Amino acid sequence: MIVIFNEQYTSNLKDKNNIKSLNKNIDFYKNNVIIICKPIIYSFKEEINMKKSNILKMVVSMSLSVFLIFIGMTNVNAKTTRTETLDLTNQNTEDKLDEEGWAWNNETKTLTLKDANFEITDTDTKNPCIKFSESDNITVIFEGTNNLTADKESVFDGIGEKNGSLTFQSTNNGILNLKIKTYHTQDGGNCGNAINYPYNLNIKSGTINSNGGFLVDGVVSISGGNLNIDSRNFPKNKGIYALRQVNITGGNIDVKSSGSAIMVTGTSGENDYPDGIIISGGNINLTATDARNPSIYAGTLQHKNIIINGGNITLNSDFGIYTAKGVISVNDFDSFNVDNVSLDVFKIGEVEGNEIKIQNADYSKVDEAINKAKKLNKNDYVDFSAVEKAIASVVRGKTILDQSEVDAMGDAINNAIASLKLKAKDIKDDTPKTGIENEYSVIPTIVTIVFLAGFILLNVKNYYKRNKLKEDNN
Repeated sequence: MIVIFNEQYTSNLKDKNNIKSLNKNIDFYKNNVIIICKPIIYSFKEEINMKKSNILKMVVSMSLSVFLIFIGMTNVNAKTTRTETLDLTNQNTEDKLDEEGWAWNNETKTLTLKDANFEITDTDTKNPCIKFSESDNITVIFEGTNNLTADKESVFDGIGEKNGSLTFQSTNNGILNLKIKTYHTQDGGNCGNAINYPYNLNIKSGTINSNGGFLVDGVVSISGGNLNIDSRNFPKNKGIYALRQVNITGGNIDVKSSGSAIMVTGTSGENDYPDGIIISGGNINLTATDARNPSIYAGTLQHKNIIINGGNITLNSDFGIYTAKGVISVNDFDSFNVDNVSLDVFKIGEVEGNEIKIQNADYSKVDEAINKAKKLNKNDYVDFSAVEKAIASVVRGKTILDQSEVDAMGDAINNAIASLKLKAKDIKDDTPKTGIENEYSVIPTIVTIVFLAGFILLNVKNYYKRNKLKEDNN
């Protein structure tokens, strides 16, 4: 956009009756978004006789000028909506951030999206918004708000050999909105996918909102960001469907799907990922709406274990976690909410080697409270029965799914101990004596000894006196 103002004013400051006025002659070229304002200066005589109609024309002219300038300015940053598939398999390095909101670096295999709008409306073919090679390690960096819509699935579609990756990460809390309008019935049991066939899919940061599921040949790794999938409008869609593994270590994940929210089936080849689903962190909310579908499903084609090592997990479905072939291991978690699971929380297929392993609850809090109670003499207290009752109520053998109940047992014992009251005891004067008091306490003894000594001496004296008197008389 180019705006040129060439303003000239004439006025006679000495004459107060002079009036300066500006009449703008506007040439507006909408296609080129160029506005050129050329003022024409009018000098007026001291006596001005202007008709009302001329004043009205002037007001309309100036208003139109302001309106055209505003329209031009509002269209400066507008970007063109792309209506053709961006084929990265045959795309040289190109920068169209200003025109269409995307740039591609063919050397680093990096696609940058900034406030991009893709609208693919070809209903006859399955054209995606972006086509990529599964053999490339592609990084998608998105900033601002990006809207990618395909008339038929999918938004991102991988082709070719399967040994690369597709990584999503954001700068400045970018948003990526993925939308598909229809689906192909030929996809059978898993239709309605916004991301199709990357070998590995990595989600690191930013917010991704999708109305379709993710179908991945290899491994899905989620370490951060916000992922919101709601594919319930597409029959039997699995929100996150990987053939080899799903590994979640962080992020906020909310998946609502008609089929299982997370599913790993395995392949017909070598089982290089026996641990099919691993959750060790993040905030995870999974919903499967179809009847008898578990929120987490593994092991259809190969032995696939499901391992829970952490995270805040909420399941909403008929079944919680199911593996047809494999072991379910729940070792630890920050929270595990299964209030909305209507049937079994854990279920395994009838295959040899299948097992459900739930970590035992931690009874350390209970044991510490019991040891504290044992050190007390119950005869010193008015009533010790509440402590004994709390200890007797302890139930052993619970798992970490009942950890809150186990912790409550320990709290009950500690609360009973805190409520104990000592029996009343005889009051004794245990005040220690001072040195002065000890000194005066021997005075009566000394007086007694002196008195006795004087008494004895007096008697002895009288005894010798009587004897001498007898001798003198003789």
